[in-house]
Amino acid sequence: MSSLEEQLLGLRDCIQNKPPYCSGTLKLPSEDFLLYYGKGDDVRRIDLSTATEESAKHLAESCDSATFGLNNQDVLDESYRKAGKLDRKHFSPAFDLASTGLLGIIETELIERNKESPSIRAELYKLNVYGPGSFFKAHQDTPRSTDMFGSLVVVYPTVHEGGALVLRHGGKEWTFDSSRIIADQKEPRLAYIAFFSDVEHEVLQVQSGYRITITYNLYYNSPQPSDLPVRPLTFESSLKAALQHLLDDPTFLPEGGHLGFCLSHQYPVESDRGAGAKALSEVSGMLKGSDASLASVFTALGLRSRLEFVVEDNEVWIESEEGGSTHMIAYVLFDEYAPDIEETTVESQLFEVLRDIGGKLATRIPPLYPGRNAIEPAVHVHWVVSPSSNTGFKFKTRYLTYGNEALPGMQYTHLCILADVGDSSERRRSWYSRVGARR
Repeated sequence: MSSLEEQLLGLRDCIQNKPPYCSGTLKLPSEDFLLYYGKGDDVRRIDLSTATEESAKHLAESCDSATFGLNNQDVLDESYRKAGKLDRKHFSPAFDLASTGLLGIIETELIERNKESPSIRAELYKLNVYGPGSFFKAHQDTPRSTDMFGSLVVVYPTVHEGGALVLRHGGKEWTFDSSRIIADQKEPRLAYIAFFSDVEHEVLQVQSGYRITITYNLYYNSPQPSDLPVRPLTFESSLKAALQHLLDDPTFLPEGGHLGFCLSHQYPVESDRGAGAKALSEVSGMLKGSDASLASVFTALGLRSRLEFVVEDNEVWIESEEGGSTHMIAYVLFDEYAPDIEETTVESQLFEVLRDIGGKLATRIPPLYPGRNAIEPAVHVHWVVSPSSNTGFKFKTRYLTYGNEALPGMQYTHLCILADVGDSSERRRSWYSRVGARR
């Protein structure tokens, strides 16, 4: 392993991805467990802290069959999703989410808001009822706009077994078992979980009873002044110290270069507006979790950084003079949103097609065929966190496949941050400047 690879490995080890959710229970006044539902003049009321199975069944029978989004179309397929749903015009919870303090908990625990962060708002979305045999296979929540960052699921304290929510992200898995959480409470309480909407999740099959939930979409507001204190995060502190140590080392990238950090989360963009640059400027203030911490560290160290769309071609075939062939991975970066290309129509190397439509090759490609020259990258990136170190960066999965409901024009995409590192003499001048300022 080269000295540079060892240095990048040490930096990579400082990057921590915290769980992409927060959860807990919420105590409410007894009257706040009431739910009003119905269509037209047939409006009913149910107390979900004391609901009988018969009354919960009536609510379930009042629901429509829940659809899901498949390639920008709403699909009803009970082999993939079996559940009931009511649109927000057909139900009304008695509690006021804003007065529960739950949004403050989400700001603190999920997005770790400080005075530089935008505030958040919640939009009531759906009521879902999962009865015996109901489930929802793995999917991502459909982004409703570029400022949507997450989902909040509130589970009423009705008796049920099964129906656990399983989250998967970055090769890890977490389980939120509302049936056990509710059963463990001495008095009726709401169970809740808030998570980033690009995280894959599924509802396991309900064995008995009725799992009744309300879902809210979570959005960032425009950044507003806040009196919240700046929190010293352990992750940010350790990453900042490690990166500063490398910048002070004259053997680290002595001629300067670009450090690449593929982001842990995906971000929604309006794919049909042809304004990728604007989309990137919007995303930069709405980064999630450890992605936001990365950007914060670069700002604190005075490093120039920028977001790029990233596409992976993992089938670059290279032929040897002996007649054999092997394949490698190529990364292509875009300043603007990459157009949708059907992989089945690409007859040549995919990375070459992406490069021809404005992509910047970020990988050195050895000669594809004997007698040809190597293809030099348009921008040479030293990957601290490469696309292949995260799951789901394949070209085929850049676009939304399964979601809770379709919304044409909104799609998830993968991003990376490139941090520009000056040469050793520039960094040395910066060091003397900092020391002089402290004196």
